[in-house]
Amino acid sequence: MKALNKLLIAVSLMLASTSSFSAMHDFGDLSGGAVESSVIAHMPGSFTDTFSFTLSDANNSLGVASENFFWSFLGADLLDISDFNVELLDGTSSLGDWSGFGPFSYDLTAGSYSLEVTGQATGIFGGSYALSASAVSPVPEASTLSLMFAGFGLVGFMSYRRRNMI
Repeated sequence: MKALNKLLIAVSLMLASTSSFSAMHDFGDLSGGAVESSVIAHMPGSFTDTFSFTLSDANNSLGVASENFFWSFLGADLLDISDFNVELLDGTSSLGDWSGFGPFSYDLTAGSYSLEVTGQATGIFGGSYALSASAVSPVPEASTLSLMFAGFGLVGFMSYRRRNMI
């Protein structure tokens, strides 16, 4: 019985201790509509996660969505995250930050960026969240438009030529 009590005390102390966790994630190139997602779990305590990514297209609209996986049982919060914050960084300079869960968007040019996610895992077993990021070009590039107009011209010429042959 003494061994069980010691084990319970040790587990309680481990869960009650506050620790700081940090992790790095690489989303790669998000250009062309690529979507990257991660589900991250943390033990109780504060955390900082960094998600790096690049954009190779000239103009991009970055969309980021986050969700807290809250789980409670009999009034006890088993998994929860508080003080959730997402900061968009261009190297070391901040381009903006958002508090709380949900979607946000930002217009960016080509380059290397990162998302720094901070918060407190406050559940008995810590906390878990999901983060998704995607970038799309809001306006077609000039080469895409010129190819499209050339195709329309070719179809029009073929239609004109067939009409004259009949």
